[in-house]
Amino acid sequence: MKRIQATCVLAWVSLMSIAAHAATDGTWAKPTAGGNWSDAANWVGGVLPSDGGVARFDFNGYNYTINADGVVTTLGGFSLSNTTPRDKEVIFTGGTFNLVPPARIDQTHGSFTFRGTLVYDGDLVFNGGADESRFLLFGNQSLTGRTIISNMYVRIQKDGSLGPAPATLRPDAVILAGGALQNGQQISTVSATRGITITEEGGYLMAGYQTPASLTIYSPITGPGALGITYENSPVVLANPANDWSGDTRVG
Repeated sequence: MKRIQATCVLAWVSLMSIAAHAATDGTWAKPTAGGNWSDAANWVGGVLPSDGGVARFDFNGYNYTINADGVVTTLGGFSLSNTTPRDKEVIFTGGTFNLVPPARIDQTHGSFTFRGTLVYDGDLVFNGGADESRFLLFGNQSLTGRTIISNMYVRIQKDGSLGPAPATLRPDAVILAGGALQNGQQISTVSATRGITITEEGGYLMAGYQTPASLTIYSPITGPGALGITYENSPVVLANPANDWSGDTRVG
């Protein structure tokens, strides 16, 4: 009898421990304004996302800044939406976000510039719901897993924005699954060891929209999908002679 009671107590303590560390989602309460991440008044019910929860932002406006300077927290990812034109943006500045699996960034519309730090050693999925979903990664990120881009644009300031370059070639370091990899307003490159794989859904490589802002891919491009190459004022340069993607090539 005592053993059964002890077992029940241990089970209860374990459940309480799990509950205490349950993922907590948070929803930004100011769809028409920015503000400080750490201010509870800016979140619905005063609940900030933590413990692997999702940070949700549904904006009805543009040119807002979320200031997360000094913030260190653990998230499962971000859910982003902005109904404004794609040439407007919401900016996240500062903060260190330790991601837990299965981490993802879901974005249904709008442009988001991320100037904080993402820390993650798993596969990070960028999933878009509209062709105007654009996410710009600034600075050097602490990402060591694969980057998977599906149905949206991921812009990078530089190669390090995708994390440290692999020590040796990783053919699927970046996976384009109906998504696009693009640079921003500056000349950018992709490391020779950061291989790009194109799935059957196809993918795109795009140069920045200002001059000079060329995008040079030193890594090999492989996979069964079609590759679209587009630019406005700057070229996309494919610099690896070992490219062997097997789908169509579309240039425009």
